[in-house]
Amino acid sequence: MIVVSRDAINHNSSVIVCVPCTDLANCGRVYPSQLLLRKGVGGVKCDCVAMCEQIRAITINRLGDKLGHLDNQALEEIEKRLKITLDICSD
Repeated sequence: MIVVSRDAINHNSSVIVCVPCTDLANCGRVYPSQLLLRKGVGGVKCDCVAMCEQIRAITINRLGDKLGHLDNQALEEIEKRLKITLDICSD
């Protein structure tokens, strides 16, 4: 899971917004609303796909151990995919 909700929400709510990830082996292809994350990026343990079209809210007790954090470039790519998913225009 990649937490995408703002820090104010993350620190003050029992519910956060996240993007689920799956092992690349589970995907036939990577769609425009998805982002391929290679092993090691942000602490991921295998090549995986962030599925931004499946954004969801979950309670914080469903989170496991923190693996790491994504760098600004990867976060910008997640933001692009979320804009595709939510049909938000960026000028």
